[in-house]
Amino acid sequence: EKVRTKKSRVNYTIFPLTLAHIFGFAAIHLAITLAFFNTNWAVMPLVAFLLLCIVAPFDQRFSFFLPITWRGFRGTNAVAVTFDDGPDPLTTPLLLDLLFKHRITATFFVIGEKALEYPDLIHAILDRGHEIGNHSHTHDPLIMLRQPARLLVEISRCQHALESFGIRPLVFRPPVGITNPYLFRVLIKLGMYCVGFSRRPRDLCNRRVAGMAARILPRVAAGDLLLLHDRTPASGNPVEMWLQEVETLMTGIASRGLRLAPLSEVIRKPVMEKVDPKQVIVD
Repeated sequence: EKVRTKKSRVNYTIFPLTLAHIFGFAAIHLAITLAFFNTNWAVMPLVAFLLLCIVAPFDQRFSFFLPITWRGFRGTNAVAVTFDDGPDPLTTPLLLDLLFKHRITATFFVIGEKALEYPDLIHAILDRGHEIGNHSHTHDPLIMLRQPARLLVEISRCQHALESFGIRPLVFRPPVGITNPYLFRVLIKLGMYCVGFSRRPRDLCNRRVAGMAARILPRVAAGDLLLLHDRTPASGNPVEMWLQEVETLMTGIASRGLRLAPLSEVIRKPVMEKVDPKQVIVD
């Protein structure tokens, strides 16, 4: 399936300079310089750069391969709560009721396949005033090891699925939070940017629910982007326990004088825009 998406307003023919480019150029120049003294030394900066390319993408604070919005502004008392991997017929309705109860606007980074499978849940998320971001179409955990064309299709198909609901996400959160050298160009082409997170309870995608709130509450600070999951907890983790942990986290944040606000407010950037579903073109 080929999906023709709206062209970005950004000129994506530019050469995007990133930390990876800077460190790469530096490693090559240093290797050339060292080669004049000892050829064995020349390989050391290149090996160091290769190791950096492997390790750095696991820490979003580096923004190594592309700019990543991983936290908001500290000059506010606001914190954003985001949920990955939905929608889910078991957890999403409960979560929406909980958010409504506490008058919280959240951001759901949804999977395209699930959006098409559970359209009523996407409508419910939007009707409650929440924001929606792109979390890829199939949530392939190895997507960052695929070719650029596959990466473009994964993100574009999710965009197309969500455009049928009258919205176009401007933000993409990579599955497992890992990036690669190709992602920047793909996002520029689609008119999107990358959003990460600054706090997470290490819940292992709701496989480790018990104590979730206690693990993250002491570290939450103004401007944080919280990563939680909207998916059925793994066996041995009752959904009631998960929901209680989420509520404990929300009330705990409020008790510290912090306010749970929309992601767009915390990072001061738009998260999605409205579109006409009739303008979506499928070849």
